[in-house]
Amino acid sequence: MNGTPNFAGWHVTILAGEDTNTERLNRQLIVLGMRVNRQWKPIATGDLPDVVIVDVDRGWDELIPWSGDKPLRPVVAVLGSEAPGRIAWAMRQGAGAIIPKPVMASAVFPALVLAVSIHEERIKAPAASPIWRSA
Repeated sequence: MNGTPNFAGWHVTILAGEDTNTERLNRQLIVLGMRVNRQWKPIATGDLPDVVIVDVDRGWDELIPWSGDKPLRPVVAVLGSEAPGRIAWAMRQGAGAIIPKPVMASAVFPALVLAVSIHEERIKAPAASPIWRSA
């Protein structure tokens, strides 16, 4: 990515329940000019936003319509837990950045920039070969 993106007009879906973290997140995304949808149900493949922000502490496999190293959209994980399983789940969904809980407004823009940048790099990269090789 060259430069920092302007997120005005981008559509973002927050996959999370309603709480103070999502309220703060929602306010900051609106300040950035984004159109925000919050839901706590799976995203339909035909209705993909520009960016997905997901509450990793409560997420489940069918919440996002992909898994693997080439997600269809940039993903930001909102995370309050240090549980290895939750971090691994975020990685399987393609999270390119983390916003820690409690959400602070100053963490939102950098996380979006990182997630979008990493997503663009993943799209450009050829299929990865494993680091290890069997004999």
